[in-house]
Amino acid sequence: MPHFYCKIKVPYEDFESIVSYFFTQGGLGANITTSFKERAYRLFEQHTEHAKCTGVVNTLKLLDKNKLFSDNTDGVRLFTDLKRLNLLIPWDRILLIGAGAAAEGRHPFIIEKACELVITNRRTLSQAQKLEQLF
Repeated sequence: MPHFYCKIKVPYEDFESIVSYFFTQGGLGANITTSFKERAYRLFEQHTEHAKCTGVVNTLKLLDKNKLFSDNTDGVRLFTDLKRLNLLIPWDRILLIGAGAAAEGRHPFIIEKACELVITNRRTLSQAQKLEQLF
């Protein structure tokens, strides 16, 4: 299927207006980078269960009737790779380096696999503690 995919540099303060403009001008979907994942979640009416669990999204899609839909695919990508490499066994111990929005997207999959999780974060203890509470 032919499609056009490009990156758009968005000033932090203009994120919501640029996303809105993108979809009103015919955009059908978008991927969101780390610094905008929480804000993107708040923009959309419909979310997958994984997105609802985390409150962050990285994938946006325009549905029929101009409804906007969001998902968080961070966790599924990580665990697909771990399974493919035979590195994911129930009750494994997983080291999660970093406690930002991308890490938040992985928690439903870690819980699903009943893995032990060790979280480390270089900037702030409070962010790691917030993630601990989320898990």
